[in-house]
Amino acid sequence: RQSVSSPVHRQLPSFPFSPPQNLTSSPPANRASAMAYLPPHRRHSSSSEPAPTPFPPISSLQSLSISSPRGRGRHHLRPSNNKIIHAAGCVSRWSPLPPFPPGPDDAESFRLVPFPCDPIERETGAKPLVLALSSPQNSSDSTEVAVAAIVERFLPDLLTAAERARATATAHDAPTEDEELKLSLVARVGKVLFQPGPSGGPVSVDSVRDAAKAGAEGSRSQVRKSFYTNLPGKCVDEIGMYIGKLTDLKFDSSKKHYHVKVFDKQRSDTTMSCKCTVQEDGKLVIHKVELNQIRQLVEDISCLSKDFDLRLMLRTKRILKNIDVSSY
Repeated sequence: RQSVSSPVHRQLPSFPFSPPQNLTSSPPANRASAMAYLPPHRRHSSSSEPAPTPFPPISSLQSLSISSPRGRGRHHLRPSNNKIIHAAGCVSRWSPLPPFPPGPDDAESFRLVPFPCDPIERETGAKPLVLALSSPQNSSDSTEVAVAAIVERFLPDLLTAAERARATATAHDAPTEDEELKLSLVARVGKVLFQPGPSGGPVSVDSVRDAAKAGAEGSRSQVRKSFYTNLPGKCVDEIGMYIGKLTDLKFDSSKKHYHVKVFDKQRSDTTMSCKCTVQEDGKLVIHKVELNQIRQLVEDISCLSKDFDLRLMLRTKRILKNIDVSSY
């Protein structure tokens, strides 16, 4: 899955100077016109008038937006609120499995290890951290016990968030005739990554433990957390085979979906996501257009005895109906 969102820039042409031809055949009276060309900012004048300001280099002009006539920078190409949208009352939290013990005697049971992540390393210059067990022997819980613990924690909040989302859609945010409001539960696998927060303090086991406590209490954590879902192809194939065994289904074929995000400057509060597939000729075909995905509940779980972590998320999104694909 790829998310394509690139700003549009204006390519401004350059106008190189072409000196007059056959200068050597000019009469003596016109010798002044045969002199080498000097750009305006290098000409010296005996008058007191200031020299004209040179034109900016072409490289700086190429970063101007088509829709910014006053020369505003590239950061104005997208709406200022281009962020993940959470509903009012949304619960977003993280916890490890197995959980932190009640007492403070867990410093030797858990540790933070660097995790290779190219996008974050290019941005910050450092690898993010993941929580891990100090020794595998500390993980003795079976899969069934772990699943039961997740369900016991997540199910009550899931039912509450679903009722709140339905009530909000009915009272204040009802879909139009051209829209369909969809409430969906999503499960993703990946890695929970930790980075220093806005304060810039170091990430430690104690600060990560405070982050889990802050999520349970609904307060803000000083540690920046993200969920990285870029899995190797081998892992995706293994997940598909495992699900096939559970459901007695056989794998038939696969498709590559591309999610193209479109930002409308006239509607800065709207984000449009186009779900596309690739034709044989290499062109993208739009199958679905979604508006404003809103998160109602987010539960991130670091599965310390497994290779990957889990995200459970309840979200609402608007799907446009009766789309004329030929107009895109």
